[in-house]
Amino acid sequence: DGPKQSIEKLDPALDVLIASDAKIETVSNGGYSWSEGPVWYKGRIVFSDVPNNVAYQWVEGDAMASVFLKPSGTDAPSANQGSNGLAVDGQGRMLLCQHGSRRVARLGGDGKFEPLAAKNHEGVRFNSPNDLCVAKDGSVYFKVCSCTDYGKLSRLDRSQSRTQTTNSAGEANDADEY
Repeated sequence: DGPKQSIEKLDPALDVLIASDAKIETVSNGGYSWSEGPVWYKGRIVFSDVPNNVAYQWVEGDAMASVFLKPSGTDAPSANQGSNGLAVDGQGRMLLCQHGSRRVARLGGDGKFEPLAAKNHEGVRFNSPNDLCVAKDGSVYFKVCSCTDYGKLSRLDRSQSRTQTTNSAGEANDADEY
């Protein structure tokens, strides 16, 4: 059974989302190297195995997760790292932080990736887009990890034609993308 697991509730508002008697359950233990970015997408949980350049899917009732995207972080199979953070936009499309291609991309209906942001406000390619979320207005907020980009949060606006990067001091810079 392993160690006892519990949910620490820090705010009573959590009761609206999770039953007070909810149990933590391991749904797939496939020996993934480094799993990240779980997101609910079209009736399944999808998550990244970053070093192996694979995104897996788990559907309730399945004993194990299966491959959803391979590669997940590059346009073609490579030794580069895969996707990290995942999100779903207001139109139900999957967004991926792609370590290998060093960008934020959208998964198209044809299974190909559409780049959304690959450079910061100075025109420098991102090192490792990490986590992202979608705001109610459609803006995409994402974090980039690297020695030079720590402390920066970027916003891709609804039109997805401009990216704004905010440093740790709250100073914003805009840049056209692509």
